Amino acid sequence: MDDAQELSVNLSHHLMAATKGIFKHIWVSEELEGLTGPQFGIMVHLHKTGPMNPSELSDRMSVTAGNITGMIARLKKLGYVKHHRMSSDRRCLRIALSPEGHLKVEKVLPIWRERVHECFSPLPEAEKRQLITLLAHLCESLNIPVCSPFQQKDRNA
Repeated sequence: MDDAQELSVNLSHHLMAATKGIFKHIWVSEELEGLTGPQFGIMVHLHKTGPMNPSELSDRMSVTAGNITGMIARLKKLGYVKHHRMSSDRRCLRIALSPEGHLKVEKVLPIWRERVHECFSPLPEAEKRQLITLLAHLCESLNIPVCSPFQQKDRNA
């Protein structure tokens, strides 16, 4: 392996380790217990945008239709989402947050934001902005959409 490949592999390992560590740090809190990151992502999307069909959620979350179906089923079992069929087309299913789901998002989102902030607090603001720029460039070059329902404002720097 040449030096450029070695550097890329090393970078990949660091990105994966950081992602795993951040994810672990965020989701160990008791207040978040019972929800996975992807489940919470679905709930935040529905909280911010309103009812969606499963394929819209699948696109927004960048997961397969099968995965989204399983996540919706688990959220329904927990009482956080409900679904209904459109009267104009009974084949069309709309997923919405239940009142309990809205309350859960409103309770958990500030805790989630604080946990994320804790993860990145060792970095100075300038380095955070630089990291956002670098990762945005990487995502763009790989044609990976960056769509976060968690952002309060539409800005990346």
